Amino acid sequence: MRILVCLEGTSYVGKTTVTRLLSEKMPAIYGPRVANGWEGQEKKIHENPNPLARLSFFMKEIAARSEQVSRLLKQTDIVMDRYLLSVFAYHNIIVGKQLEAGLDISDLRQPDCTVLLTVDEATLRQRMKNRPPRHQYESDPTFLLEVQHEFLQLIDREKTIVVDTSIQPAEEAARAILEEFVRRGFISFQFPQRE
Repeated sequence: MRILVCLEGTSYVGKTTVTRLLSEKMPAIYGPRVANGWEGQEKKIHENPNPLARLSFFMKEIAARSEQVSRLLKQTDIVMDRYLLSVFAYHNIIVGKQLEAGLDISDLRQPDCTVLLTVDEATLRQRMKNRPPRHQYESDPTFLLEVQHEFLQLIDREKTIVVDTSIQPAEEAARAILEEFVRRGFISFQFPQRE
């Protein structure tokens, strides 16, 4: 059985690092983070001031990515850095209403497991000092914490592993996630003993 794992969370929680570590250890394909052919358009859409235009773009991009992922899953497991929950969490806060309620997502490939990475405010602020924001939605820690709260409201607790990256380095977070994957029967894996 091939699985699709999606790592979700705000900017600065360590998604890319943990996703890469998981893809190496499982092993699995990393990504795609953006559907093939959509990379240049993603950069431009962040400049568009209309949140509903951005939502429309991201829903179309996710539909394209869902098709690509469905084909790849015939060959290998996939670990993705952001997917559907990110679109809803960010846009729900930006627009101020639950946008997912009016959308039919039944044709989209759903993850077998979602990993939501979280971070506390102090750690978030420190990480923001260490890496400048790439666009406007990465520049406000209060906004990012609101989005994080929205993620926690949106997740399916049965299919989601929540990991606080404030209290452990990325390597330990990845190991804890892999151990949970083994426990849930997603993968079989022998871990070296901890020192």
